[in-house]
Amino acid sequence: MVLQPTSARVGLLVWAAAFLVAFFALGWYVTRIGEPAPLLAVERAILNHSTLLAWWLTWGCYWEVLVPAGIALIVVAWRFPQWRARIVWSLVTLLLCWAMADLAQHIFGRPRRLDWVVKHETSFSYPSSHASLS
Repeated sequence: MVLQPTSARVGLLVWAAAFLVAFFALGWYVTRIGEPAPLLAVERAILNHSTLLAWWLTWGCYWEVLVPAGIALIVVAWRFPQWRARIVWSLVTLLLCWAMADLAQHIFGRPRRLDWVVKHETSFSYPSSHASLS
């Protein structure tokens, strides 16, 4: 593993902090004010297009899929040591994203819209769990 120079690490931390601020600003905005009007027009235009593709993404992020995939990755990591660090990094990152998305959903408490297309999800809507896990 090659370490980045200090200036590169500082730059990455600045970017991470900026994205974290943007994440909370957007969460505050959509929770208190609602969807931005320009995004509503785009949303209406794409509603019901590629619904199956969207559901493949959603189904791929349910625990019933993630747990067997994680077990398969652990088996691969056990069998191929050169992949261990990457697989451990991926699984730890997945679990952290899952926990942080769940925590953020409870912080913002933004209810889901009622015009759902395929399945009525019951968790809060911001941030989207399947988008966070992707």
